[in-house]
Amino acid sequence: MRQNEHLDDDYVILSYKNYWIAGEGSDCLASNPNNWSYGRVPTATDHVGLTAVSSMPLTNDVITTVAGWTQEAEYNGTVTFMTVYPEKGSFNAFT
Repeated sequence: MRQNEHLDDDYVILSYKNYWIAGEGSDCLASNPNNWSYGRVPTATDHVGLTAVSSMPLTNDVITTVAGWTQEAEYNGTVTFMTVYPEKGSFNAFT
């Protein structure tokens, strides 16, 4: 899904959105590729999109960096960020 393409002098920047599409009966885990429009967990090049497509809650149980995060007003779900990860420790800041 190519969302936007911007030309900036010497290179092209592509913006992608991997949408949260979890449905009824879903485990609501970010680590489940079936809950995402790309059929995979978001990566560092993805922009996460939370829209009216799914209002299921999202539990972010993965340790990864994403290129961006858009949570539109139409998304009525709850997002939970885990702060302690098995064998990885904990965090206390978003960057």
